[in-house]
This record gives sequence, C-alpha cells and structure tokens, in this order.
Amino acid sequence: MKKIVEINLKPHFNIGLLKSFFNNLELDTNDIKLYNLNPFRKRQILYTEYNSGILKIINKKGFIQNVNDSRKKERKFSVLKPTDKQLILLKKVLEVILKKAKKSNFNVTSKLDVTFHFVKIIATQEGSSNSPEGIHRDGYDILVPCLVIERKNIEGGSSRFFVNKKLVFDKVMNEGRGIIVEENVNKELFHDVTPIKLKDSNKEGYRCIVGVDINYVH
Repeated sequence: MKKIVEINLKPHFNIGLLKSFFNNLELDTNDIKLYNLNPFRKRQILYTEYNSGILKIINKKGFIQNVNDSRKKERKFSVLKPTDKQLILLKKVLEVILKKAKKSNFNVTSKLDVTFHFVKIIATQEGSSNSPEGIHRDGYDILVPCLVIERKNIEGGSSRFFVNKKLVFDKVMNEGRGIIVEENVNKELFHDVTPIKLKDSNKEGYRCIVGVDINYVH
C-alpha cells in the first residue's frame, strides 16, 4: 500500500465551482490562543456523515482532535451552511477521494465520519504557514491535509511528509491537486506545509484549500 497518494480533481469536475466556499470565511481566532499569532487564516467547517452513498450534515458542539498536543482542546469554528448545490458538490469531492482511497487499498468502510475544512491562508512577505504547530499528525483514518483550490500571487506552500523524522515527500500542490493518506495505520507518518510568501508585495496573495478528516465508523 502506498502511504502517500496524490489526487487530481480536475478530470472529474470544474474546480472553479469550489471557490464559492471561500466567499464568507471568518478569521480563525484560535490562532491567538494556540500559537500567540494574530489571525492569518480564514476558516469555516462542516461536520457530515457519509453512509452508503448518502452525505448528510450532522451537528457537533466543537472540533476535537485525537492528538497529544494543544490541539486536543475543543475549538470553535464558524460552521458552513451549504446550499443544496454545494452539498452535492462536496459529495462529489468526497467520492473522488474515496474512489482513489479504495484503489490504493485503504480500508474504507461504508459509513464514515467526515469533517470538511475550508481554509484561506493569507500570505505575507515574511511567510504564513498552515502548519504553525510544526511537523505533526492529525489522528484520522483517512487524512486529506489539502485539496488546493486556488493559489494567488504566492510562492511556497510545499506539502511535506516525514517517516520517522526523515523527509520522504516534498511537493507544491497546484490548483485541483491534493494528497490523501491513511494516517492511523501509518503511525510513523507526520506532515507539515512550508510557508507561503507574496510574489508581489503590492498585491494580495492567498492559498485556498479544502481539508478533509475521515474516520471509519464500524
């Protein structure tokens, strides 16, 4: 089984349709509490359940990760309220992910707990990283750390994976591309992403991504 699997959304649908998810994001004030950083990310979250081909929204009080660092504390994010068309689009995204996971021999079950993260990282001249915690794990059966939807006026943002602290993967994901890993069966696998910097300091720059956390429900 491959530990790190690349995925490309472009052959399956117009990824421009996913840009609508980033129109009304709110600044993530958790960055102040966790990292003593002024908010530099805009984010919304959506909790769902996928069962035998049906994706439905579920309610959760907050976001908790099964990790051994400060991220294990409950965090509150703005929750997306998708339109019917947006929910159908997310179902298509998820099914592309699952098809690729099954082809890569991931142990996918028919019922899944799925959390979508819609994140816009604002670029600076100094550099802004979506991994302020450093090299880390997230603690999911299937982890999609990023599906890149848009890169504007930036350089950097390379997705990196480490096995036993050795760098084994280092690549900038272009628009429409991302990575999936079966994290919980590969305990030695860690990851981060390098900072993004402005190409032209007189213009805005950002990186819009969808992250997907998937747990098997038995």
